Amino acid sequence: MSRFLAVPLLLVLIAVGVAAPTVRADGLAPPIRSVVLDAAVEVALEGLAWVPFDMHLHTDFDPKGATSVLELSRQINNRFHVVPQAELSRWPNTFSHIFAGGYAAGYYSYKWAEVLSADAYAAFEEASKLGGSVLDAETGARYRREVLAVGGSRPAIESFTAFRGRAPSIDALLRHGGMMTEAA
Repeated sequence: MSRFLAVPLLLVLIAVGVAAPTVRADGLAPPIRSVVLDAAVEVALEGLAWVPFDMHLHTDFDPKGATSVLELSRQINNRFHVVPQAELSRWPNTFSHIFAGGYAAGYYSYKWAEVLSADAYAAFEEASKLGGSVLDAETGARYRREVLAVGGSRPAIESFTAFRGRAPSIDALLRHGGMMTEAA
């Protein structure tokens, strides 16, 4: 839940552990927020290319066909990125999920985890509108009770729904990434 890094009070609490107790976080949150937004957009674009690349390699790619792995990566990359893939780029070689085992044809699960994480944090944001802080004890207790305490004893979607009171929504992920504004 890296989104908590943009909470000024939490930044002060972290900084006091490594600096003088007089540290103030007034000017820290905006620069961190800017970096987080820039990184979120880049990560989203990468994920949009990696997911179909991963799925194509494991569903309909013919290694003996006319299209090479590298050419497939370029075709997919060019669908999602503004800047074309550099001729020297060999990013599929660094995509260890495909070759190291364990995540083959499942990279999309990372995006789903990001949706759940952002939506869970949105519960804290919603509580802050009522109580003034995302460090809301009641929301934290509900998260602990409905998600952490039950562990794998029930399906994860049931735990999430018990915590949020509804099915997951992509809106918070888009909003946190600066790709959507908050509904009025």
